[in-house]
Amino acid sequence: PFVSLHGPDTAVSRLRRLQNDTDGRLPAFELIPRIGLEFVCAHIPDCRDPLQAPSPWYALVKAQSSDCGTLEDDVGNCITEALGEGLGDDAIIASSEAQREALWRLREILSESQKDEGGSIKHDVSVPVCDVPAFLDQAIAAVTELVPGIRPVPFGHLGDGNIHFNLVQPEGGDGASFLAQDYALMEAVNAVVRTLDGSIAAEHGIGRLKPAMMQEWRGGAELEVDDEKMVAMATARRGRGCLPCGGHQHRGRINGWCGGVVSGRRLPERPGELIQRGREIGFTFDGSARRGLQGDTIGSALAADGQRILSRSFKYHRPRGRFCCSGQCRNCLVEVNGSPGVRACTEPLREGMRVHHLN
Repeated sequence: PFVSLHGPDTAVSRLRRLQNDTDGRLPAFELIPRIGLEFVCAHIPDCRDPLQAPSPWYALVKAQSSDCGTLEDDVGNCITEALGEGLGDDAIIASSEAQREALWRLREILSESQKDEGGSIKHDVSVPVCDVPAFLDQAIAAVTELVPGIRPVPFGHLGDGNIHFNLVQPEGGDGASFLAQDYALMEAVNAVVRTLDGSIAAEHGIGRLKPAMMQEWRGGAELEVDDEKMVAMATARRGRGCLPCGGHQHRGRINGWCGGVVSGRRLPERPGELIQRGREIGFTFDGSARRGLQGDTIGSALAADGQRILSRSFKYHRPRGRFCCSGQCRNCLVEVNGSPGVRACTEPLREGMRVHHLN
């Protein structure tokens, strides 16, 4: 479906409703602004607005199930309800593969279409899903104050809290002068991300532009240690008796930090550790009964139970697991008691928690 929306807050509420109604069968929920759609229709051949009337925001949704009839009813009912509540004005559901491809082309070509509008400064950030509307409001206000007439084009994977916050030069402005302000604009955007406990390196990593920023975000000795020292530091700091799981692909296998389990994979007991080994806590992960220890986070308890994959990316279904173990990345986002976007690595484990992977 391609749905018109009145604002990002509406998109978040529809995402949650669809996740509940479809039992999480949403491979994609893409947020698209009106200006982005206008750029696509203006510069990309054979692309057109699929709806009759313009809207400030849109959502492009993909749902999958073996029971297509039931899933179509669930999605259709949710969209009808949203329109009936005045949260949007129009929607279209692809009835053929050609229509589906045409709708997704509008999303996939967004970045390319901005080239014809002049200079562009791009950010790849993430914040908790519930904070996406606040991020957009604050970040747009911050960059507009710096460069009046700037044209923000924020779009992305709402289910991951991942926003490609692209900034296009003012209409008729000088591209070189605009691009010369890139670091000032980046700092303004990053400041908003920081206040919302987000990440400046979401889907595409640090790249070549962001290493200079890492000293501020993750400075000190943490940037200088190698993997072996990082393992020891993370273990000592957390004191939860298991190493963070994630790491790097190397020679066809995972060559990163490996996890432990409640019975057998925990590290030996050590002075000052946070966990209480004599107090177990019961919780569920995707409906399966699990056990952790008092003092665990969700992430350390799942690592201790051998659970390496905590979520999958919205767009490509790539497996994600523990990586930074300090709340600075988005690899371990899970749903807890019906609330999506919770960082498993920092959320304390509590009795009876219902934890589900995302996507």
